[in-house]
Amino acid sequence: MSGPVRLIDIREGAEFEIDLTAFSEPEPVFAYVDDAGSRVAPRSGLVLDGRVIVEGQPPFMWLKGPRDCVRLRATTEGGPRSERVSFRALSVGEFCVEIYHVRRDGRATLLHQNDFCFK
Repeated sequence: MSGPVRLIDIREGAEFEIDLTAFSEPEPVFAYVDDAGSRVAPRSGLVLDGRVIVEGQPPFMWLKGPRDCVRLRATTEGGPRSERVSFRALSVGEFCVEIYHVRRDGRATLLHQNDFCFK
């Protein structure tokens, strides 16, 4: 699946970059879920912003039913919005990932799916 999300590093877990030029909001919101706890560390331009449930998605590997996601919000605090933001997934073992764009009306659009095996 191509789009604004790109895997940029796997040395210390999966690090993802999001190209914000694809989104019109000043502070777009994203949702991350994996089947191993959905733990993430914002790297640049993102802040943790609670959790969100994404409904109505078809099964993907071990993800089934509503997705309990971590919310990540692009931030303009401290200056103008960056064109690219990033975060790192902190899960280990074999797991699958989905990343969504969450619109202001709450609807979520799938941006990226992948599976990993980090030991």
